Amino acid sequence: MPNKTIYVREVDLALWDLAQAQLGQSLSALFAEFLRERVNVVDVFVHVVRSAPHSQDFTVMFAPTGPTGNGGPMNPHYVHGTEQLVGFLEKRGVTSDVAMCIASDLQTLPSVSVRTALPQSAVTRYTLLFKPTCIREDSGASRLLKTDVIGNPTSDGNRWIGRFHELDQFLNALENVLDLPSPQLTSIRQTLLSGGDCELGGRVSGVARVVGEEQLMQLGLVEEEPESNTC
Repeated sequence: MPNKTIYVREVDLALWDLAQAQLGQSLSALFAEFLRERVNVVDVFVHVVRSAPHSQDFTVMFAPTGPTGNGGPMNPHYVHGTEQLVGFLEKRGVTSDVAMCIASDLQTLPSVSVRTALPQSAVTRYTLLFKPTCIREDSGASRLLKTDVIGNPTSDGNRWIGRFHELDQFLNALENVLDLPSPQLTSIRQTLLSGGDCELGGRVSGVARVVGEEQLMQLGLVEEEPESNTC
C-alpha cells in the first residue's frame, strides 16, 4: 500500500490520539474522509486494454464506482502509443504518477485496471436538447414524426446524438434512465407535440439538468465524430 507522510504539530498530537480512540478508525481513513468532503472528486476505475499483443493501440474506459455512480461502463476512447496514452489520461484528470504507472504496467500486461479519483471538473457533463419534427396532416392536426436528441458537452468534448420515432418509447427511456417525475414527462410530451424544442430542465425548472456519458449511452445516443479538416 502506498505511503504518505503527514507532519503533525506537537500541540496537536493529543488531539490525534483522542480522535483515533473515540472514532475507532485509522487516522489515514479519517483524513481521506475529510478530504472527500472538501474536494469535489468522482471515484472511478480506469480500464486500459491493448488492442493486440505488441500493439501500440489502446482502448481507455472510465467507470464510476461507489456512491458517485452505479459502476457501469462509459464510452471507450482510443489512443495510440504510450506518450498519447499518458497525455490523454492526464488531460482527463488522472495524476501523472498514476498515468505513468498504468503505462509502465502495460509494457508487460495486456490490460490494466486502476481505481483512482478524478476532479469533478475533469468529468464531461452534457445538457440534453430535444428537437421534434412534426408534419401538418390534411385534417389540420399536427403529427410528431420523430424526436432528435442532442447531448451538448458543458466543456470540451463531442456532441452525442440519437433519434426516437415513437414518443412513448422516448418518454419511457427518459423515465427509466433519468428517473424523471410524471409532471416533467407530461410537460416534455406537450412541448414536443406542439413542435417546440425542449431542453431537459430548461424552462420548466429554470436550470438545465446535466447527465453523464453512461446515461447518454443508456438512452441510445452515440458520440458524434469530430469533423476533420481536409483540403
